[in-house]
Amino acid sequence: MLPLRLFRLAEVQSILCLISSILILILSPHFIWSWISSSFILIILYFASFLALTRWFAQGGQCAEIQTTNLNGQTFLITGAAGGIGQKTAVELAKRNARVILFARPSKLSDAINYVKKFASTPNNVTGYGLDLADLQSIRDCVRTFLANEDQKMKITALINNAGIMACPYGKTKDGFELQMGTNHFGHFYFTQLLIPRLHSARIVNVASAAHFLWRVPCDAIHYNQMCNPNTYHSFSAYSLSKTANILFTRELQRRYSSTNNIRAYSLHPGTVNTELDRHMDMNGIAKQLVRPIRYLIFKSPFEGIQTTLYCALSNDAHPGEYHSDCRVTPPYHNNIDSFVRLSVIRPRPTEELFTDLYWYLRSTYPYKYTDRLLLPVDTMNLFERAMPNLHEHSFRSITSTIKFRLSRFPTTVSRMTNRIVYQLLRRNTRRSTRAKRNSSELTTNMDSYQSTPSDNELQQLLYI
Repeated sequence: MLPLRLFRLAEVQSILCLISSILILILSPHFIWSWISSSFILIILYFASFLALTRWFAQGGQCAEIQTTNLNGQTFLITGAAGGIGQKTAVELAKRNARVILFARPSKLSDAINYVKKFASTPNNVTGYGLDLADLQSIRDCVRTFLANEDQKMKITALINNAGIMACPYGKTKDGFELQMGTNHFGHFYFTQLLIPRLHSARIVNVASAAHFLWRVPCDAIHYNQMCNPNTYHSFSAYSLSKTANILFTRELQRRYSSTNNIRAYSLHPGTVNTELDRHMDMNGIAKQLVRPIRYLIFKSPFEGIQTTLYCALSNDAHPGEYHSDCRVTPPYHNNIDSFVRLSVIRPRPTEELFTDLYWYLRSTYPYKYTDRLLLPVDTMNLFERAMPNLHEHSFRSITSTIKFRLSRFPTTVSRMTNRIVYQLLRRNTRRSTRAKRNSSELTTNMDSYQSTPSDNELQQLLYI
């Protein structure tokens, strides 16, 4: 059953208006049919009126600030600015004298900058940097270049995390994450964390989606790993989960940084916008041609789709930490949002470290007393993704054959105490796997041989070399 709040969405209202107009015409008494059909002008007026009414519902709320505000002296950072609503957001801000810094894939960056400059009041205020959100190393390099090139005293007005992909075929990022979660959430998570020191008193706007309500199961490691398995992968469920993560990320940003950095974080649903975001959805050429006129009728235009983004980036009426739709606060639809908010998905640390969502994996799968204090950097996250392909089965069946090679990649910045904790977790779970496959030839390293806490030399050999 769909939540009743869905009927407040502009796209839902426009669809209902269109259906109602057709039903009224079909089910109306014969004399009304005769009256309308008696004049060609009346027929045109009827269809024009219900089409106009449908479009009026479809456009949703409008951001009043963008009509009157001069943004001279303000700086906006926008991801996904090579097309769609990200590009339209950049254009509208650049028209109003704002300094706009675009972040897009390197192959599309030059075209994106040139396009926005055509509409900018001051073309020199438009710059950009290459960014691939599906590659953590690309994110790190991008931020380093940005920090090196930009004035350290530059005040950032808002970071708009707009980039995203939807319902794409199964795939993984360069770091081994499911492609939609890795791009829509993990990538923006890392990018934002690295920029936190420069975002004092800034706004962080995360473009989520009403599609998050479709994710009806707990937002935890077990169900996330179902999305990592090609046999259980469902493209729209994976997209829905990534948008749930955007909302959770926004709330946690607001909770952690509102007092220390004066940061205000917002999440939003832009609406169902007529862009190429749905290019991966399975639809043949004939169906696309039939649907196209309806898309223009009931979907928002790119300009209408950016209104809530601009509202969260500019308006004083927007509510920090909350989820917005059609330029107003809207309660999220996810059943587990409130109960999941307190999960520590971000940790303030130096920008070269990422203590991130590996915590989801460990907390869900290994509820030991050390897990709540376990802090691991990004290289460790990559290690676990590669060393534990069977994590969704609660097993370390493959880790004993790879531990000698994988653990050599632990960075030296991990403390010795943390190494002991990790080692104990690995040993405890490897014992279970060893008992199940005692005679298996796959096991090349027998962790059961350690009957006591390993010495410092053994730890160093396992975890640092």
